[in-house]
Amino acid sequence: MLTFTAQDLLSICSSYPTVIKILTTFIPCFLTYYLFYPTWSQKQYNVEQQSNVIEEELQSKATPEAKEQTCLLSLIIPAYNEEERLPPMFLSTIKHLHSAKEKISQLCIDILSDDSGDGDHTKFAKCKPFEILIVNDGSKDSTIPTIKYIVQQTEHNPSKDYSINDINIRVLSLKQNCGKGAAVKVGMLNSNGKLCLMVDADGATNFLPSLLEL
Repeated sequence: MLTFTAQDLLSICSSYPTVIKILTTFIPCFLTYYLFYPTWSQKQYNVEQQSNVIEEELQSKATPEAKEQTCLLSLIIPAYNEEERLPPMFLSTIKHLHSAKEKISQLCIDILSDDSGDGDHTKFAKCKPFEILIVNDGSKDSTIPTIKYIVQQTEHNPSKDYSINDINIRVLSLKQNCGKGAAVKVGMLNSNGKLCLMVDADGATNFLPSLLEL
C-alpha cells in the first residue's frame, strides 16, 4: 500500500508547476459550467416553448382573428414588476399614437413600400395601424391586473385623447422571469407587425417625437 506525506505531495506539486496551474485554472471553470449551465440552458429553452407563453385576455371585443390581424407597427414592451411606471407610459403612448395616427401610419407604409422595392402602397391599406404587445416577464406585482383595468376603462369610456379602436393591445405572460432580452425576443417572435419597435416600460425610450421628426 502506497502512502504519501504532506512533504511528498509538495515535492510532486513543485515538480509539475504547469500541470498544477492548468488544473487550478480549469477545475473552477468546469465546476461553474457543470453547476450553472443546466439552469441557464433550461431558462433559454423555456423561452422558446410556446406552452410557456400565456396570452392574457384584455379587450372584450378582440376576436381570435383580430389578435392575428397584421398591423403596420408593433410596439414591444418588456415588463417586469412595472405596476407603477408602465401605466403612465402606456396611456401616454396610446394618446400619441391616436393623435399622430395618420402620420405614423404613412411613415410605416413608406418604409415598407421602399423596402419591398415596388413602391406599392395599396397592399398595406388593409393593415391595422398599431399593435401594443406587452411581454410580462414573470412579474410578481400587479403589473398585468393594472394594465387590464386601464384597457377596460379606456375601452368602455373612450375619449378623444385615449382611444384604442385603432390599436390591438395584447399581453403575453412568461411563466418565469427570463430577463429583458428573452422577453423582447418572445415579443418579436409573436408580434403581428410588419415593423417592430422595442420600447421601455418606464418611458425611457422617447421614440414618438423621433418618429414624428422623420
